[in-house]
Amino acid sequence: MRNRSEMMEKRGMARGFTLIEMMAAVGIFGILLAFAIPPIYQSMDTVSGQQSAEALGGRLRLARSQALSGYANVIVYFNRDGVGTYTVHIDNGGGTGIPGDPGFDIANKNNGLVDNGEQVSTPVELAERTVFGYVPGGMTSGGEFLDAAIGFDGNPPRVTFRADGTSDANGWVAVMPLVDFLEQNPGRDFAVEVASSTGEIRVLRIGY
Repeated sequence: MRNRSEMMEKRGMARGFTLIEMMAAVGIFGILLAFAIPPIYQSMDTVSGQQSAEALGGRLRLARSQALSGYANVIVYFNRDGVGTYTVHIDNGGGTGIPGDPGFDIANKNNGLVDNGEQVSTPVELAERTVFGYVPGGMTSGGEFLDAAIGFDGNPPRVTFRADGTSDANGWVAVMPLVDFLEQNPGRDFAVEVASSTGEIRVLRIGY
């Protein structure tokens, strides 16, 4: 009988944890998770901010390349269709932008307006938890103080790349994690800069 009782006890132990043990394990896991979540979000915000800035820089370079290859202005609008978006407009007069194309109208080419037949991209959104934003005191690579998140004129703000590869203005777009913008914390913010004389686009961490 004793051996049988010991065997049953061992089998009971092998069946699994008691309710108290499971509750204790869940509690410990919850505590560990609470400590782990903030660093995970911080890391995600850092990566998202940099990736958003680099993606914007890449899209601006593509817009410049499209202007060069298509012999037409390419305009990039910021926040044209929402907050934290950018939209690309090929101002080629419609169609292929070549005389003889039924969709082309020479009067509409490079007029700065969105005309029938001209290609306009869907708005591209920044990564989640990332915004156009800046912290006062930040500077561009040329030492100019940022006084706005988007340093281009227009309503909405815009930059135009011409067929010779230049742009219509020097300017910048500042990108940073939303939490840093709300708390005005510098350090993880980037500037996508455009040089008008060459059309060069650079993505740099903002200096203070």
